[in-house]
Amino acid sequence: MPIRLLAAAAVAALALAFPAAAQTDPPATVLAKWGLLGTWAVNCANPPSRQNGYSTYEAEGSADAVLRRDFGPESERDRSKIENAQVTADGMLSVTINFASINQVRTNVFMKVGADGIRAVENRGADGSYTVQDGKFVHNGAPTLTQTRCR
Repeated sequence: MPIRLLAAAAVAALALAFPAAAQTDPPATVLAKWGLLGTWAVNCANPPSRQNGYSTYEAEGSADAVLRRDFGPESERDRSKIENAQVTADGMLSVTINFASINQVRTNVFMKVGADGIRAVENRGADGSYTVQDGKFVHNGAPTLTQTRCR
């Protein structure tokens, strides 16, 4: 029994001494590997609207990536730089986006749903405020909806 405890302590000490390597791939590479590049919506059969926004994740060159949001009218479209993207230990995708049009930096975490769906499990601002937490909207407790790839 003491040998097992010593072995466990040694493994724990090594884990603390050598932390996991930081994500070094650029956002475009991470998004491509995880499968986020493309256009997503709750209902691809309906046009973009306030109730059915389209989110398009695009690579710009080999490293940079952007998010283009379309809520229907020309005045409700924007383009935001993706500053960071990492796959979490549990296989989710964490994406940090600089929404210059609304002067906010937000981090969104997505999980895969089936073969071609995604769902937001977290959306938080740089100030720590959440609009989505644990897969539910903070303001009303409703679960986030699954988005599918439109194109």
